[in-house]
Amino acid sequence: MISERELEIARDKFRRASTELNFRLISPYCLDESMGLYAFAFMPDYGSKNGALILLSKPPDYNRDTEIIEWANKHEYFCSVFDIEPLLDEYNTEYFLDILDDWKIT
Repeated sequence: MISERELEIARDKFRRASTELNFRLISPYCLDESMGLYAFAFMPDYGSKNGALILLSKPPDYNRDTEIIEWANKHEYFCSVFDIEPLLDEYNTEYFLDILDDWKIT
């Protein structure tokens, strides 16, 4: 299970990258308040015409929130599940540049 501290570390890395690399990021991101459905983050300009949802997972079981993935599919959002471990290490600009390059909308 991912701790609140780990979530904040990961969120800080994404926020730093969004400032440094100039992309929009909303974290956390509410999908459906009545269902209490929240993604770790949302990048509106990447992944698909509706944007990219980011979920986090952690070894050894790499649990995924299937409810969010189903919501994303139904609403035509790109959804990616990240291993949180690299986000807990030292900040790495290249890590985020690779994400932006992979998720460009063409």
